[in-house]
Amino acid sequence: MLANHRVMRCCFKNTLYLQVKLLHFRIRVLTSNLKFAVLCTNNF
Repeated sequence: MLANHRVMRCCFKNTLYLQVKLLHFRIRVLTSNLKFAVLCTNNF
């Protein structure tokens, strides 16, 4: 039972870590897209 709880906690930590990484990636993509859009609008 204790080992099972430990495994579940480990899995939870891993999924949380992946979610955070995904969020950071999304934010980075969004900011780069915004910068690109600003550059394009400034050029025209």
